[in-house]
Amino acid sequence: MNIDSLLNMEIISASEFNALPTISNSFISEKLVNYKKEDKLVLPIDSNKVVEFKDFPSREGGCSDTFYEYYGEIEKVNSYLIGAMSCDVYEYTLVDKNTGKDKHYFEGFPFLSPKGKHLVSVATIGYDYETRLTICDIDNRGIKKYATFHFFSWAVNDQNIRIKWIDENTFALRAVHPLYLWREQEEKFAQYIKVKILR
Repeated sequence: MNIDSLLNMEIISASEFNALPTISNSFISEKLVNYKKEDKLVLPIDSNKVVEFKDFPSREGGCSDTFYEYYGEIEKVNSYLIGAMSCDVYEYTLVDKNTGKDKHYFEGFPFLSPKGKHLVSVATIGYDYETRLTICDIDNRGIKKYATFHFFSWAVNDQNIRIKWIDENTFALRAVHPLYLWREQEEKFAQYIKVKILR
């Protein structure tokens, strides 16, 4: 299917981007306390049970290490949001609060639209500088992937993701040419992309 039938994308100026209201991540509430037990996350689920995510520090260190982090709860999808870091790569998972099972996996931090209709994540993968934009739909049946789009002409800094929602189907993000990613010139050569999800 042609991307033009799914998304409308355009470059906007820095001033246009900065003028957009910043919508806080209030969709994430950090309700649990003492969820980190030594070397693992312990999250309560139904029937007085828990689900555990155990850190895996390797003896040699390096890319075989895995560490988990709890970000909070997304009530709209009745899920915990956790992250796993391995070899400087973050992955994010929604964990069902009732069953403890994984509901959905994201390569970038997931952002919920203002009315809870979409979850959007964007991440630049490894040293190939492939950027993946994933859009999921949410309804009373759960989460369903709308599409994942692959780009090689722009990238995002995973440590400085900036997404601003314009309306329920439109958002803007900060990007940069892959040549300048993680370099001193990154801010100077930033681009701002407006994305509209077509229906």
